[in-house]
Amino acid sequence: MPLRGFTLAEVLITLGIIGVVAALTIPTLIQKFDERETIVKVKKMYSTLSRAFEHYKIEHPNVKASDFSTPDNGGSTQVFNIFKDYLMITKDCGTGDGTLCSTPSSVYLLNSPSVYNNYSGNQYLHKVLLNDGSSILFSGFEGNEMVGIVYDINGNKSKNVYGKDLFSFAIDLEGNLLPRGLENGTNYVDSDCLRENSEGVACTSWIIYNENMDYLHCDDLSWNGKTKCD
Repeated sequence: MPLRGFTLAEVLITLGIIGVVAALTIPTLIQKFDERETIVKVKKMYSTLSRAFEHYKIEHPNVKASDFSTPDNGGSTQVFNIFKDYLMITKDCGTGDGTLCSTPSSVYLLNSPSVYNNYSGNQYLHKVLLNDGSSILFSGFEGNEMVGIVYDINGNKSKNVYGKDLFSFAIDLEGNLLPRGLENGTNYVDSDCLRENSEGVACTSWIIYNENMDYLHCDDLSWNGKTKCD
């Protein structure tokens, strides 16, 4: 009995089906991989910052956010000095122009297409570039609330949006270093990460404790309820 091969039409149809399946699945796989990589980076940075701050608190057990407010606006550099020995720093821009440190010049909130802030030119922020291309901005005591630390996982490589590639930590009034969303004994992750009009600053807490970025894909999540889209 003669062997029968595939016709050209059958091969082309099969390849077409494979192409369609690949087109539908590969973007999703890439997205999940990128989000997983982001989560790993944010959790690693939180671990690094926490370790440095705990060592600092051994010598300064009563530390609190308001300790880093000085008349000459040097609070941000004081905060930077706590963490500098624990970071792989490639460039220290201090409180000067942050362009060389790849700090974001245009910052966006999760819920808005308009520019929220310009960090690179802010003279009250201490800016550094790390050896992996990420950057960190340290602030002093701001607004009688906290000390802020903004981690940009990819420098200026893409649009800088809170909750996507910008993630913030805080030293709060009680002297705790926490991911934003939980500082000062309050929890505002639901209102500032999980809702359609969320700014995204509080998404750092969601990532740290729930280890996903599903708030980008569905709007029925809650801190004390559903924590994944599926």
